[in-house]
Amino acid sequence: GVFHFGFDRTALAVAFTKAVFDEVRHITATEVVRPDSSGAMRAFTVFLMIGRKKG
Repeated sequence: GVFHFGFDRTALAVAFTKAVFDEVRHITATEVVRPDSSGAMRAFTVFLMIGRKKG
């Protein structure tokens, strides 16, 4: 699988706002338990980011 360090939700929301969206918000949609890069089981959150297209 692909391992990464996650996303900075606030920074991503700022990028969305600077692009084409207003009223950007994010919520934790669910949590998935899977092995991390060392093989230990770990909970990872999955988030949903939504916004309204400008204009």
